[in-house]
Amino acid sequence: MIISSWNVRGMNDTLKQQEVLDFLQMNKVDYGALIETHIKAHAVNVVKRRFFQKYNLVTNLDFHSGGRLWVLWDSATVTLRVLNTGAQFLHCSLLHIATQRLVLVTFVYALNRATERLELWDQLRTISGGSLPWVCLGDFNVSLTSDERVGCVVHEHEMQDFRECLHDCSLEDHPHTGGGVSLGITSRIRVLNGQNWIVFWQISLGSFM
Repeated sequence: MIISSWNVRGMNDTLKQQEVLDFLQMNKVDYGALIETHIKAHAVNVVKRRFFQKYNLVTNLDFHSGGRLWVLWDSATVTLRVLNTGAQFLHCSLLHIATQRLVLVTFVYALNRATERLELWDQLRTISGGSLPWVCLGDFNVSLTSDERVGCVVHEHEMQDFRECLHDCSLEDHPHTGGGVSLGITSRIRVLNGQNWIVFWQISLGSFM
């Protein structure tokens, strides 16, 4: 099963929409999030019909008008149920049809202000604690340590809030290949797994491209 998360930084251009479709098909993505699409509610169905007919789609537009999170999935390979949604996250249960394995996946696109992210950290705490394998991925808009951000100011209290959230949720960085740190003001995209994920999916690796 292949899960992806991509901060597309705008997807109103048809060339970008085609690029996203090519990525999904080339990498055989079963289930993935597109972050920061900038596509307004009135245009969602038009874009879906034009480029993403193969996929089912859910967004968090009811919670934020900026088109922050799209989640696409291939119903031939996975069955999805949305469990919880907010302005900064979309939390789902995911059944992999071939193996009949049920997991929890949370896609995140955190807001810019540290005070706004406090709500997200509390929401993740509420989500955590179940027995099912859980993976949480996306753009958290904050680093864990100062050396993860190059060329910009980092604030210890913001990182501490994030660290406390991960501790409370028993989340840790997932094993991965490729780079994980973005330069400048762009935050690190993270893949975080709960304690049960590695036990359940022993052969599981994140890839940063």
